[in-house]
Amino acid sequence: MTKIFVRFLELARTIQKRPLKHTEPNFSGVIKSADIIHKIVSKNVDQHELDKISAGQMNQIGIYKNVVSFPMSDSASGYSYYGGLMNPDRFELLQAAILMRNGKPCQKLPIGKDSSSILAPLPEADGLFLFAGILFNNFGHFLVESLGRLWAYNSYKMYDPYIVFYSSWGMPEYWKKGNYMNDVFEGLGIPVDRIVFFSDPVRLKCVLVPEQKYGFGLFTKRDPSFLHFVSAFKSKGYLPERADKHHHVYVSRSGLPIESGRPIGEAVFEEYLKRQGYFIFYPERHTIYEQLRVYKEAKRIIFCDGSSIHSCILLPDVEAEVAIIARRRDPRWTYEEITAQFMGFNKHVIWIDEVIGQYQFGLESWDAVGELDWKQISRHLKDKGYVNEIFAGLSDDEYKDLKKMELLQYIQRITSKPQFLHYLLQRQEQFPQLPLGYGGLPPGGNMFNTLIDEE
Repeated sequence: MTKIFVRFLELARTIQKRPLKHTEPNFSGVIKSADIIHKIVSKNVDQHELDKISAGQMNQIGIYKNVVSFPMSDSASGYSYYGGLMNPDRFELLQAAILMRNGKPCQKLPIGKDSSSILAPLPEADGLFLFAGILFNNFGHFLVESLGRLWAYNSYKMYDPYIVFYSSWGMPEYWKKGNYMNDVFEGLGIPVDRIVFFSDPVRLKCVLVPEQKYGFGLFTKRDPSFLHFVSAFKSKGYLPERADKHHHVYVSRSGLPIESGRPIGEAVFEEYLKRQGYFIFYPERHTIYEQLRVYKEAKRIIFCDGSSIHSCILLPDVEAEVAIIARRRDPRWTYEEITAQFMGFNKHVIWIDEVIGQYQFGLESWDAVGELDWKQISRHLKDKGYVNEIFAGLSDDEYKDLKKMELLQYIQRITSKPQFLHYLLQRQEQFPQLPLGYGGLPPGGNMFNTLIDEE
């Protein structure tokens, strides 16, 4: 029998006395067993009831039988991923279950796999499964692309379905208390002990595939089902100390490791913002609950471009005026992909792009150290009423010293990265022209010929 690994955590299984036996989980909460797939059970499912619920959702939830779940892997081709849910009769991926980005599919079947290798006798998983897509092990992509199908869970939760995810960029620690994914799932009412992953092909007898309601290219559609879903997020955070005294917030990147990408001189600009009455907020030091509480209470928020912006997906009724300061550029995307998230909530934001340079040394743009015109940025903020005075800035010498220091720190932190080494290897050194006769070279000769003549 093909060995199957089913990965999931049963945080409350003992208390709820659900009838699933398993081996003891290891330290990561991942359960491994050779035959556990046959023990997966859900509550009895009435097909008529499933059809009725699907019809009530305007058929935005597909019901599929005997679907093959094929493990997903990253791809180096034009598609982002290989694998997914497959229709075994047509030997193709279920179109409804493919991740879409800006209207383009991001998955395909693995190259070099034929029907005999994929559709050999497979273990079968009985019960009801709700397909949720890809669980991205990245804060921003998780919020943008991993929640877009979970809106359907409440329609079927009385059947206690398993929630099928694929993992990308490593297995996230979603089961750990305090982990941002765990907090988001809890706030949305998604039981983490029902999340399941398959690392080998398996046949699923009944899969619910909800329509993807959110993600790149879908921000401005304002889907009622998704808006209702995220609006019901239950936050239990408190305002961090001193945040309750400030209604103006600057969301900083200066507390992150410099190799994560940030603008040069941001800490100096923050001192100016403090004098303008802003509370400097470092989101990575706080839970998602606390982040949302700060944003909800604020009257004005200035974000330094980064993944912290995506937290507002869970705050569709945010009332604050929002400005975003660009910290880098990338020809592969436009700023509308960020501002559209707020437009989808009927919220206008200000995008300020005064990037005058960036240093990434072979790394991705999101890792870059950006060079910004902070004084011009402050002019934009003053024009829009965010500040009262224009940033005085540093002298030319002070800025040069600061720039050198931060670039040196950046280079020291990225020297072990393969992208940096590749960048160095691609650099073409410019050798100086040597004078005639230098080092014993005869006029018109070269070192190679000289060595030959000597032999």
